[in-house]
Amino acid sequence: MYSSILIVPLLIFIWLDLKVYKDFFISIARMILQLILIGLYLKYLFIYDKIWLNLSWVLIMILAANFTILKNSGMLNKRIYLTTIPVYIIIIILVFLTFLIPLGYENLRSAQYMIPLIGMILGNILSSNIIGLQRFYEDLIHHEDDYIQFILAGAGFIEAIKPFARHALKTSIMPKLGIMATMGLVSIPGMMTGQILGGVPPIAAIKYQIIIMIGIISSATLSVICSILVSAVLNFDAYGRICKDVRDLL
Repeated sequence: MYSSILIVPLLIFIWLDLKVYKDFFISIARMILQLILIGLYLKYLFIYDKIWLNLSWVLIMILAANFTILKNSGMLNKRIYLTTIPVYIIIIILVFLTFLIPLGYENLRSAQYMIPLIGMILGNILSSNIIGLQRFYEDLIHHEDDYIQFILAGAGFIEAIKPFARHALKTSIMPKLGIMATMGLVSIPGMMTGQILGGVPPIAAIKYQIIIMIGIISSATLSVICSILVSAVLNFDAYGRICKDVRDLL
């Protein structure tokens, strides 16, 4: 019955003649199917709770997130895909290690903690990287004359792309900073809401939410700048120009 509310966005799409009906229904169907499957999988994952099984699932999550980031940002090619996977693995490890102090090793190795925590981190990395990569290359193409002027003035490659990377990073993390600034005042985060509804004391729920938000903003910032730098090294030729195959993708 509650799903009938989907009529509202559908009517808006029709009114605006927005041709996203196929994507709309496919996304909803995929969401339902994937959540059902993950629910069944997590049931047994929590029962067996083996570290190798948990890490295998985390690797699958990283591969899927990497594919989605590159696909939605228009940067999907084999060269970049294989190179950026280690970047996300390293970032996840670094962020995960920071959780050791407040949560302890025994909790972190458990599927009950590992899968949801990394899932939230990856979800935010995904959205931030899509925005960051799109903005970086759109700005470079639209303001290519400025970039060339930097190069002609004697700037190194990193120095020349720095203004574009700065703008891309700012664009990608500002929504998260806005959420953090109003958290608790304007909205209660989903994780905290779920814990409170599950009977967890509010103070304990707040502690976990603070840990998660620190991990999210840290990983999002690090992953966006790493993705930009790695992709820039791979997507520019020896003369400092965007490779033709990448330009065609964009």
